[in-house]
Amino acid sequence: MLFLSDGGTETAGNPVIAIRIKAQDAISKDIFGNALVAFGPHDLEFAYELDGTEGEPSRKDLSIALLECSKIGMRILIKEITDATAVSATSMDAEAADLTLDVETQWPNKGI
Repeated sequence: MLFLSDGGTETAGNPVIAIRIKAQDAISKDIFGNALVAFGPHDLEFAYELDGTEGEPSRKDLSIALLECSKIGMRILIKEITDATAVSATSMDAEAADLTLDVETQWPNKGI
């Protein structure tokens, strides 16, 4: 996880953008019954706290961070965290994606 904040303050009410990359389960198992992890797509979760209806970070900061994330070719899950809730791994896990952007459409399947 990567937290982008102003001066390292990551509490509720402060402008924080959280970026977390997760590999997806390939569903099938290897010959030993272990889970396989797909080469792609990976999900990049992009979260920020809402301040009422607007994002707590400025639109400019959100746009710049989202543009940079889109360059790495992952599915981007945008999560708007409820006002007065700090942006954290826990709040990201609890929040469903408000928007999913499929940046890259050609993914390798999985390894053996």
